[in-house]
Amino acid sequence: MQRTTAAHDLLSQTTTVDPVPWACANRGARRRYGRGSRRLVAFVTRIVVADRAELEGVSADRSPPLVAGALVAEASMRASTTKSPEICPWALKEGLMLRKLDPETDGDPVVSSR
Repeated sequence: MQRTTAAHDLLSQTTTVDPVPWACANRGARRRYGRGSRRLVAFVTRIVVADRAELEGVSADRSPPLVAGALVAEASMRASTTKSPEICPWALKEGLMLRKLDPETDGDPVVSSR
């Protein structure tokens, strides 16, 4: 069953999710990561693009921007109010929007305004 809301309409216009898989929104393929992001960034910056494409879950098309994505993820983790972020199959912008729209979070900010 798919919810149709203003949030769905907004998210389904993005290039990453069309339509948003709401059935997975609360129980999708998510993993929790701690503070190992610096090691991850160091690892992916040392290997060549062709070898990155051999990593589990990384296609040949997605291996070139993997380092940039790892850097963005690390910076997001530092700026985030959570100590153990959830990594899901959607892009960062969709994750932030889903978090903001989730009624269980009471609209809590995802990033602190230090």
